[in-house]
Amino acid sequence: MLTLEEFTNTCIKTNINEGARQLLIPVETFDDDLAMFIFEEGCFFSQQSDGQYGLWVHHESWISSDFDYIVSKLYFEHYVWECQELTLDHLTATYNEYLNANGLETGCALEHLMGSDLTQEQREWLSGFVAKWDEIADAPAVEIKETLTHNNIDSWMETVWDLLHDAREKLIPEGDKANDDRWDDVATAMAWIEEELKG
Repeated sequence: MLTLEEFTNTCIKTNINEGARQLLIPVETFDDDLAMFIFEEGCFFSQQSDGQYGLWVHHESWISSDFDYIVSKLYFEHYVWECQELTLDHLTATYNEYLNANGLETGCALEHLMGSDLTQEQREWLSGFVAKWDEIADAPAVEIKETLTHNNIDSWMETVWDLLHDAREKLIPEGDKANDDRWDDVATAMAWIEEELKG
């Protein structure tokens, strides 16, 4: 994930016709806008004929003469939530970046929310952050499996181990001494096979 500064540095200013062509958006969408600012991942906003910058993300819009404010909104309201994989590490980096960009002291998001020195926008963003954090933290872990491939010993071993674990669960139940001894022998043999294959 890019930091806010790195994201800002990806900005390319172009005219509306060229920007619409690049992003595959009908040019009529922009009425009498003068220019478009395109960033990483196709994130963009436009400059209106009155010189103001306009940003639309879903059903929300921001209009301001402050370029940096609109870039920050684009970054925190769109790029970090919709253009990046949401993991706890990503959320931690995003949170720290948000605190820094908004002049907030390091601390727990919930503690910030209990304080009274936040703007309404900051309160809304932090509330959304906490909800997203809880959603991801409570999500079941997804196990990534190796795809069985010709020259990939790890994929061979994982395929065999998956079958053996299924057999253990269904055919060689734990708790019986004879079954446990058989399983130990199978696990030892598998370890030796893997050792030999990987040399």
